[in-house]
Amino acid sequence: MLLEIGQRISFQNGLRRFVNAFKRYVSDVPTSYRLFRKERSDATKFYREAALSPLHLSAMELDAIVLLILRNCRTLLSQSFIERDLDAPRYESLRNLAALFRNQIMVDEATDFSMLQLACMESLTTLKSRSFFACGDFNQRITHSGVRSMEQIIWVSQRISAKSITQVYRQSRALNVFAGDLLRLQEGDLSALGDLPKESTHEGVKPVLLQQASEDEAARWIAERITEVERAVKQMPTIAVLVNAEEEVRPMAERLTTFLEAVNLKAVACEEGKALGEGADVRVFDIQHIKGLEFEAVFFAGVDRLAEQKPELFDRYLYVGATRAATYLGMVCYKGVPVKIKPLVPAFVSRWEA
Repeated sequence: MLLEIGQRISFQNGLRRFVNAFKRYVSDVPTSYRLFRKERSDATKFYREAALSPLHLSAMELDAIVLLILRNCRTLLSQSFIERDLDAPRYESLRNLAALFRNQIMVDEATDFSMLQLACMESLTTLKSRSFFACGDFNQRITHSGVRSMEQIIWVSQRISAKSITQVYRQSRALNVFAGDLLRLQEGDLSALGDLPKESTHEGVKPVLLQQASEDEAARWIAERITEVERAVKQMPTIAVLVNAEEEVRPMAERLTTFLEAVNLKAVACEEGKALGEGADVRVFDIQHIKGLEFEAVFFAGVDRLAEQKPELFDRYLYVGATRAATYLGMVCYKGVPVKIKPLVPAFVSRWEA
């Protein structure tokens, strides 16, 4: 008798796992992953090579967990018996997640995000609309984890269709040619290179280059080129100077201002990418904030150092910079031009005015 009672109690305990099973289907994802990770820690290359504590998650793992939670939630919300009774108290956890959903999700610079991150964003659309838009250029990816092909985008959602836009609306013909040459060097997707309208008369000028310069010499040279731009345009256009780290922003702005004061101009430090200053001010940014900017003139300070710090991405930063500048592009190397882009040296001049 006691044995039979014990067996029934054990059976009832086992059945309790199915009480609120829908909730466990979502909330138990982290626990399930912890068990999976423990079982696979010695058998999977990803875990063997990861120098992480067993108690810590990598960014990729966290994204995967968030994605599975969202997709499991969406699976449950699509069930008719739950949809009819969603206001019931037992579905509170699902309602809380559903409250995060939006009728439409739009992602700019999508190629800087990983497949998992984009999939999480797509999973935040409402079940009725499922409206998801993403725009970006694979050639302008400046993160290691960003997506690299349409095949990866299709993994995010089979419903995504690709539309190409190659019309250039701000760039001179000279810089468009330079951007194409740079794209060929980095073996990028030439089909995504922008095309100028046939009726465009914006020929522009060649980019300028300074090598073997100290930091003061670099600031003086940039200031001289800015003065040339002002004289050519007859009024002060929008100008950005890009440095390689946040801690370089203010020192460069101060050095530039020293050399620009003679022509009643100044440089402002746009720390953390904040577009401060008056319309005529020269703005100094950390290069990581280059995306989304548009200027008449763009200067890169320390391209050779950037190549040392980010050898896999520095030429992409240059490509993005070349497509941010409308007419004038300048590049400073404190030592010499990085080997990877040396074939482009003949495309540069040292100054714009003869």
